[in-house]
Amino acid sequence: MKMAYEPFEYPIVFEENKVNVVCIERPECFRQFIEDLQEQIQEEEGKFVLSADGEELPLKKYVCVITDIFNLEFNEESAEPDLRRAGSVCGFRRNVSSDL
Repeated sequence: MKMAYEPFEYPIVFEENKVNVVCIERPECFRQFIEDLQEQIQEEEGKFVLSADGEELPLKKYVCVITDIFNLEFNEESAEPDLRRAGSVCGFRRNVSSDL
């Protein structure tokens, strides 16, 4: 499985038992990346293409954006499998500048 994002030169290739790290250092670029991803998960047009074996896949079904790790809700029966599926696909980390 791989995910391409129009502004990136290369796609992110997902492999079993491997965590991908996307380091976006400029806050405005990071914000735009997350906004684009969230909008496309809500089935709007966007700059992402998720695919497996040459077939395009819907982001809504395979991607989960977690913005607050301390406030996760597991009350809904569907939330846990969604988080597990998304967590097994990829991990994103944002570098925090030391001059904060």
